[in-house]
Amino acid sequence: TTYTLFGQGVILVLIQTGGLGIMVFSALLAIMINRKFSQKQTRELQDTYATENLKDTYKLIRFIFQYTIFFEVIGTGLLYLALKKEFSNVYEGLYHSIFHAISAFCNAGFSLYSDSLARYATNVPVMLTICSLIIVGGLGFPVIFNLSNLNLVLKRRNISIPYTPTRLQTKLAITITFWLLVVGTIVIWAGEYNGALGGYNSFDKVMISFFNSVTARTAGFSTVDITMFSQGTLLGIMILMFIGASPGSTGGGIKTSTFGVLMVTFWAKIRSFENVEVYGRTIPKVNMLKAVSV
Repeated sequence: TTYTLFGQGVILVLIQTGGLGIMVFSALLAIMINRKFSQKQTRELQDTYATENLKDTYKLIRFIFQYTIFFEVIGTGLLYLALKKEFSNVYEGLYHSIFHAISAFCNAGFSLYSDSLARYATNVPVMLTICSLIIVGGLGFPVIFNLSNLNLVLKRRNISIPYTPTRLQTKLAITITFWLLVVGTIVIWAGEYNGALGGYNSFDKVMISFFNSVTARTAGFSTVDITMFSQGTLLGIMILMFIGASPGSTGGGIKTSTFGVLMVTFWAKIRSFENVEVYGRTIPKVNMLKAVSV
């Protein structure tokens, strides 16, 4: 609230740049000037975005820009429709909607309000829009890219798009994200039912618990005063923050795939299995070592 409009604009540009990733911008610049990548740079890009060759990496980079704009425009529109009555003119409403849509999708957690998003704690359209943007941004661009081509057999003028199998990273990211959201919501709801959430009705308690489960992992928005949370709830939030988002996403943390590999490795070892398998795929030992190292 202290920053000028110009200062907020600078922060927004930095949020967008950080959300997309410095490597994406450098790769896009290289594509525009037709500069060739070295083998080391090619490997780094493929490792970062989980692609098998440079051609797929180029496709993913274009996809990242297209879908970032797509989700942020949709989010801006939904937030504007939900908030337009609160602003004196269209431009103010659009600016606030754009800022919070980008901040949510890029998992930045910056708000233009002194209470973060506490004033909208019980506003269902606003909360669901912000949650959706955070989740989509946190799933990771490689996952969204894989899902966008998943099982699509579209027939248009006798042209079919070939079947694209679900990648292991996609399955792990979605599964771990789902359970983190569910368990996180239950932990916050149970821990603060008669505490920080005591003044809300049953529906609002669930919605606020879900929102804080979503935002705790990478975003950082808040709808209640977390200094009122019990130590048990705060411990649960710390675990969510530690795990964070998925690889190649706008969020941080050790990543959902790392956590997933750790969990399946632990489960396999206590059952004395020689190989670690998940969804019918064997996890290479080098990946297990990477996960433990992280």
